[in-house]
Amino acid sequence: MAKIEDDFEDWFLDNDGFINASVEITWDETYGQHMRVEEGEELAADSLVVSCPHNLTISWLNVIQGRENFLSQFNLEEEYYSVNQVVIVRFFLLNEFLKREKSFWYPYLRSLPQPTDPHFPMTPLWYDIGDWAWIRGTDLERTALKTEEAWGQEYEHAMASLTPTAKACTKDWSWALYKWAATIMSSRSFPSSALANSTLSQVSSGDTGEQLKEPGTTIEPGSPVLVPGVDILNHRTFAKVTWQWGTLSCRIVTNETISSGLQVFNNYGPKSNTELIMGYGFSLANNPAEHCVLALAPQHVVRPDISEAEIADLQRRGHESAPKFTRHPKERPQVVHWIRLRNDALDKDRKAESSSFVLSPGFLHETAIALSNQRERAARDFILLDQVDYSTPDLCRNTLKVMCVLAMLVQRRHAAITQHDSDLPSSPANRKQDHADRYRRDQLHILKSVNDELIEKLAGLAGLKSARVRDYRVVRLEQMLTESPKSVLTDYRAALHAGLGTRNATKIRERGWTECAFTLWLCGIWLWGIVASKNIEPSGSPSMHDAILQWLKFLTHTYGNLLQAQAIIGGCKNSWQLADMQFADDDLLLVESFLDVVAAAVTKNPKSIYNSLMCTKERLLWCLHVVREESVMAPNLEGKLGDDNDELLLFLDCVRAEKGSS
Repeated sequence: MAKIEDDFEDWFLDNDGFINASVEITWDETYGQHMRVEEGEELAADSLVVSCPHNLTISWLNVIQGRENFLSQFNLEEEYYSVNQVVIVRFFLLNEFLKREKSFWYPYLRSLPQPTDPHFPMTPLWYDIGDWAWIRGTDLERTALKTEEAWGQEYEHAMASLTPTAKACTKDWSWALYKWAATIMSSRSFPSSALANSTLSQVSSGDTGEQLKEPGTTIEPGSPVLVPGVDILNHRTFAKVTWQWGTLSCRIVTNETISSGLQVFNNYGPKSNTELIMGYGFSLANNPAEHCVLALAPQHVVRPDISEAEIADLQRRGHESAPKFTRHPKERPQVVHWIRLRNDALDKDRKAESSSFVLSPGFLHETAIALSNQRERAARDFILLDQVDYSTPDLCRNTLKVMCVLAMLVQRRHAAITQHDSDLPSSPANRKQDHADRYRRDQLHILKSVNDELIEKLAGLAGLKSARVRDYRVVRLEQMLTESPKSVLTDYRAALHAGLGTRNATKIRERGWTECAFTLWLCGIWLWGIVASKNIEPSGSPSMHDAILQWLKFLTHTYGNLLQAQAIIGGCKNSWQLADMQFADDDLLLVESFLDVVAAAVTKNPKSIYNSLMCTKERLLWCLHVVREESVMAPNLEGKLGDDNDELLLFLDCVRAEKGSS
């Protein structure tokens, strides 16, 4: 064992620390400093591995109870240091490091990775340009940039708050040393609960034994605690250990037998490789907790027109995970959700019909509410599942839209990473790059797996796989151009050709005419349905034709008839569906262009279904409104990636029509 480890062990044991006699402290380039069972020994289950007395720990209690009045160097308001204990403890660690032999903790601090140690800076905040290339476009890159910015602001703020006397004595408090101290804390510290029962932190209020809530006299939640000896143990996901936080010491007990020569591990709990690399500088192969972050800005999640009462109503109806929203999106911080692949280690009770991925709690609820249209909000018609379940028969527009948005989010995350492929060298050049490469590959694997599954499912619903799995309520532009009722199909295709110059779905999308094509289709279907709904009976077998007939009844029930549509234009507002149909000047100009398409079609074919007194500007506005409310933007279902290839789907919510008509 190196002299540094010997000196630390002597200091630790001399100050009432404990290390199991069957265990030794060692170091190598792969694992750094760690503990292992000595050759010829065995560590039995239920053995105490290491115990650190509280007087050896470094925490906020040292700041306020030490012999030096460390806090007096900062000219801070009470509120500042009360909520920023983390920052002050980092400066305390930095200051003790600079004391060298004069510090009580010198043997411990000397055993830590040093600022100049080439093996130390393993976290992304210490990456060079070559290392950084491996995390470009990932959440790890975003997290590292935000963390360094936050640490920098903390450092500048704290340095600016130093008293004039302190400034003369703290010239060596550099940004590099602060970043070192912050990295040590993030990679080796334990939560404040480690000292929650400590006699060091008890400020008695009498016989009750409760802690006084005087500012600064207790450790705040989130405040870090360095526990020498205990912090040597590395992490293994399924290591069986018990943390014992007593009144006098912090102890680690192994709950499994460990053989001779094997490393003794701690268990930090399920952590993704993003957390492990960011906090500790390493990753795990086949990490069951590995996930990809899906970050949604507040305005994408919170709807000002969703009241707390409405959310409470969802909760009263048994949906415990229904989120609580504020009516002011700017007051709500960014909501971050994640997605990971299912695995046997963390998912014991998987249904056969369940998706192969797991979403963070609340994602589906929050996204569903954010993406709901006014009809769905009025009916509280949101997705109510915690996870995607393909066995759910009651598919609705909102569910379909959530699936589509999830697929598009996943695709964008994937593209954000792969756009930097050309900047990567052929292989990693060091340990940091090895871990970053593993993390990158795992992220892409998760994203691709989820995307492939979602696109497979969506394509099946849209009829691109087989009629057996098709849902005829999901309608693509291609199906409008090929499967519409015969009395509509010819005139619809002719109208597009006459007015737009093409009836090719791909060209219509490329030229930005999708909304026009959908609006004209709905107008033609509506005109056909006035007659068809009276004279044509459903076929009895699943078909787009029957779905359209059911949907037209739903539209009549939900969005009103033509007279109501004309009243909307005139300003009548006597129900929610009327009051919401407001049109901007741009919409009016857009519909004028739709009328030009109709005029071209009628000129070319006077017998066209569009040559009707009911095919008016008001009707087209009504159709445009319905299309916008009932359609879903989806990723390209034929596998073409990129925003330019996204396509519009119309969902014929005929199941809801039957329920609404009863």
